[in-house]
Amino acid sequence: MESESALTETLRTRASRTAHWIRSSEGLAAAGVVLGLVAIELIGRRLPAEWSLVPAWVAFIALFRALQGPALGRLLRWPRSLTARLGIAGQRTLSRLRSASFQGGADLRGVPELPRAVPGLLIATAVAPWVVAASFLLASDLPQRFAADLHTRVFLLHALLVGGVWIAAAALTCGFAVLTLGTIHDGLYEPLRRRGSLRPEQEHALQGGLVLGWSALALFSPTPWMVLLGLCAAALALGLLSLPIGVDLQVAWNTAAEARLRTCSFLTALRLRTLGGIGCALAVVLAARGEPATLGTIAIPPLTFTGGMGALLAGWGAAAALAALSLTAQVTAARWSFSRARRAPVTLRAAMRPPQSGRLANRLRQVDFGLQWGRRRRRAGDVRVNLGEAQELALAPHPRERMTAGAGPDEPGHAPRRRSARLHRRSLLFGLRRAFSAARAQATPRVDGFWVGPWHWFERAVWSSGGEEEGTARCFDSDLGPTYATVLDWRSRAYMAQVCRRLEVDHIFVERGVSVDSLIRTVEMLFELDDLFGGSTRAEERHFRGIPGAQILIHEQPGEPRWLPRGFPDTDHDELARARILHLFRERGGQHERSSPRTPSRNVPLIGSGR
Repeated sequence: MESESALTETLRTRASRTAHWIRSSEGLAAAGVVLGLVAIELIGRRLPAEWSLVPAWVAFIALFRALQGPALGRLLRWPRSLTARLGIAGQRTLSRLRSASFQGGADLRGVPELPRAVPGLLIATAVAPWVVAASFLLASDLPQRFAADLHTRVFLLHALLVGGVWIAAAALTCGFAVLTLGTIHDGLYEPLRRRGSLRPEQEHALQGGLVLGWSALALFSPTPWMVLLGLCAAALALGLLSLPIGVDLQVAWNTAAEARLRTCSFLTALRLRTLGGIGCALAVVLAARGEPATLGTIAIPPLTFTGGMGALLAGWGAAAALAALSLTAQVTAARWSFSRARRAPVTLRAAMRPPQSGRLANRLRQVDFGLQWGRRRRRAGDVRVNLGEAQELALAPHPRERMTAGAGPDEPGHAPRRRSARLHRRSLLFGLRRAFSAARAQATPRVDGFWVGPWHWFERAVWSSGGEEEGTARCFDSDLGPTYATVLDWRSRAYMAQVCRRLEVDHIFVERGVSVDSLIRTVEMLFELDDLFGGSTRAEERHFRGIPGAQILIHEQPGEPRWLPRGFPDTDHDELARARILHLFRERGGQHERSSPRTPSRNVPLIGSGR
């Protein structure tokens, strides 16, 4: 027993001495770390900038890994303490940014009207890059002189700053490449694949060839040309967004610090983002001054964007600007088409042109009718009349004000307007059947519902709901089936917008499993309600009883508490979206107790091809 106690005492003594030695080695380890940093500083000052940065970064990474490892981690407590403090500071900064950030949703109701305001963060991100660019422009030699002074005086800080710039440039380059390739995939490859003209392996080969080809072009082309191309594309996109077309979308938003709802124009937000992007590009170009360059006969301020990373950033930035320009052009085309369709009168189409056709057309235009001659292709809503009917309509007494679609049956022009409405409805039902049938066929098992809203100008096609982004084959949106522009006329969509506005239906959600016939019957009942009430009564759930295989629920968000009967799937509304939504659920037997739904996870579709 005495020998065992002596052995235990010896082991305790040796353990105590070892622990004391480890504690005394902390100073030695700290001295080693300081000597390593001093060595990096001294060696880096004496080497050229292009040769010293990469070894310095490698040494930084190795030293950081060693400090975080178990060997030095037991000897030095301050690296872990410093990392913890930096983490706390980062969390505080993120919390402040979250409090200043905003979240929003589509304001499809507009009633009651909310105060108009632009988020302060949007204004700051649009103005700050221009302030930085102006400072670089006023102090033209500041960036180059500052970098040279840092390299010769505080090399460690210079290496860290340049490393951060290169990491940011690499991240921006990857982001620009993803935006460009995703836009090309959604706009070109995915429609070809859907039609069976492109196999997945062919798409991968094309995408790889595009990445290599454009990267080579960016590396071997004059970088100022790429910068100028990107700036011109961004400026053109800003000009398209600023066209006074008269069609816009309001977004309801608030901040984490202030729950009061306000509205902002979606196009204004896009303009500010585009303006901020142009300012960032100018700031980067002006900050990267070095050797002078020329664009033909135009002298360009000195640029150091001749290196590999700078050239790739400029090239893919120009590609991303072109992709953004294409998306902006699609948005502008949709706004322009909807604006024209909304103002278009009912068109009368006659086969024979009389001698005084101009006077007849002018007279019909005064009473809000258009007149076309010949046997050209008919558009949706065009009413065929003979020459006598057109002359009788033009010579009949009309009120001075423009006639409305709700004119009585005894009013002049009621019959052709009614025939035009029936033609629009027939076109809408046929196009919706095509679009929804194709969307159901393309939906994956992840999709549990569909958003239908062809009367909105910002809707491109049927949207999928629920599941993950892998529910569709697209990169940036959840569109399914053909676009509305290919199966529906814009004038028919504008007509349905008037009907849904009178009935106060802002969106339609269709649960997976509801048949196409149920959706078509629901839209037919919307038309019947519009004929019956003429805008005096909005659509209610009791009006849609008897639709086979479907149960209709109407909810207003966020004017009413969001609830659903138990056993019904929750739909992905946005918390801030203001909309009155008509839901088509699969018919479930028995009585259902209403209960509060779970927290929403995704947004009501905001702009048809993207969020």
